[in-house]
Amino acid sequence: MFLTYLKHQNTFEENNAYHWYEKYAEEFYSNACFVLAIRYYTYCIELQSNNISIYLKRAACYLKPQKAINDCDFVLKQDKTNILALYYKASAYKLSHDNHSYELTLKEYIKIEPHNQIVLAEYYTYRREQIPRRWPINNGVLNVLPIFPLLSFRLGFKRFSIQVSTNTYE
Repeated sequence: MFLTYLKHQNTFEENNAYHWYEKYAEEFYSNACFVLAIRYYTYCIELQSNNISIYLKRAACYLKPQKAINDCDFVLKQDKTNILALYYKASAYKLSHDNHSYELTLKEYIKIEPHNQIVLAEYYTYRREQIPRRWPINNGVLNVLPIFPLLSFRLGFKRFSIQVSTNTYE
């Protein structure tokens, strides 16, 4: 692959060179050649430094968490709601055993996407807590029909519902 690059590196214009580097960087990444992928993504950044997707792709390649965090911070300066950058940043903090920053990054992610079950599960598993569930309650009877139609069922001619003793269920 690298010999192909040496053979053809001067035949590409600057705009085509960016796409060429990006194509081979993605190929290196998919083949787990992270060092070469980082090098090619860095060339892409040198050619087009305002493309934040390349920073995210390079962050995914880094085996050293601090470099991935730096790339994710750059992306988050450009776009504060980039959930992929927050996810990579949280993963890097988890790898580096920085638990406080890991938790804060997951909280930021949850503020943006509060219904993402994967991130909620990760956050509450880390905190060793149960994911809070809110269910509508009507006079001590858990009303499950609008939420889960299969939980309210008919047996013969009688309709059964789940009974709860408190007014709130979490």
